Amino acid sequence: MLGAFSTALQQLVPLPGDIDSALYALLEAKSLNLPSSPELEILARYIWAKQSPAGFWGMRGISRSPIEESDIHRTALAVCLLPAYSDATMRVAGAPRLRQATQWIESQTAGNNDELAMKLLGLKWGNASTASINKAAKALTASQLSDGSWAGNRHLSGDPYSTGFAIFALREGAAWKADAKPIANAAKWLRATQREDGTWYQKSRAPKFQPYFESGFPYGHDQWISAGATAWAIVGLTEAGSL
Repeated sequence: MLGAFSTALQQLVPLPGDIDSALYALLEAKSLNLPSSPELEILARYIWAKQSPAGFWGMRGISRSPIEESDIHRTALAVCLLPAYSDATMRVAGAPRLRQATQWIESQTAGNNDELAMKLLGLKWGNASTASINKAAKALTASQLSDGSWAGNRHLSGDPYSTGFAIFALREGAAWKADAKPIANAAKWLRATQREDGTWYQKSRAPKFQPYFESGFPYGHDQWISAGATAWAIVGLTEAGSL
């Protein structure tokens, strides 16, 4: 698929979804352990070209929480993915730009759970100081609710997406042990909220602007975020050693 977009990307013609789609395409490649290739290097070059002078990656338009609403999120993903899929020239030229991106992440105040978790991960992936990483982990745990869950933001109740993601961030970003109390409490909440069919339900809060269709996952108009929430719940329980 990426080959069809290669010429357009070289001309900086954006993909549908622009920088978010480009970052998630690289994330999929990394998740599948795909080696670098000319197509992926072109995609990485496109992402490099979108970095702002201040060091972050941003995008304006319709905010689709939780995965397409945050420049902290985008910048952390870029810091994680670009070293793996940049060509040799950009790996050298991009090193100081990744340090600048990491410094930008460190300077930001997270406004919701996704940003708290991605700030922690971005600092880890960017090789920030241990003190900075520990400070970010402390901020994430401070937002945990009394029932053990995490919420998308301070106005919401706990949800499986945010809770599973927070567990992952603490394990991956701060190397917390699986039996740490915040992680154990979160895992307990996830086990208690799983539905009989094995899924987790989460209400969508993203704006609806695309034609509705069924994916086969339950929960109707809430099926897409619930599928993501179920995935993160499984990741969280796996990281907690509770699956």
